[in-house]
Amino acid sequence: MLQQDYLMRLILQFIQGIRLSIQGSDKDPLDAARAIEHTIAQATNIDEELLFTMSPESFVMLMQVSAIDEALVSYIVHSMILEVGYLKAGGRLEAAMLRNEQAIFLAHEYQVALLDEESLKSFEFLKLNEFDNQIET
Repeated sequence: MLQQDYLMRLILQFIQGIRLSIQGSDKDPLDAARAIEHTIAQATNIDEELLFTMSPESFVMLMQVSAIDEALVSYIVHSMILEVGYLKAGGRLEAAMLRNEQAIFLAHEYQVALLDEESLKSFEFLKLNEFDNQIET
């Protein structure tokens, strides 16, 4: 029960962080990308400087060794796909390519079906105000 409550709270906080990055993406796509990285690092308890400079294989191995809950992996993968678009828009093409490779490799290892960037931006759960209320309680 406590683990489920913790996981639900973690997912809700993760969604809130991603929603904020999407809302700020029009102003500065690189800030949005950094916000996604920060959200992922907080959710996984892995240093973001380390996490996002690793090869895709090492990235996935670290996620597996860190025992990241599988319920969270889909959110991480799709957030990384969103980040790819922000990095491209900000001119960070090498980082975008690495992040894309990391996301694809992670999705493959955890059998997560990938969605495109536009589909991710339109996810209804990212727009629901009820999540804000659940996080605050």
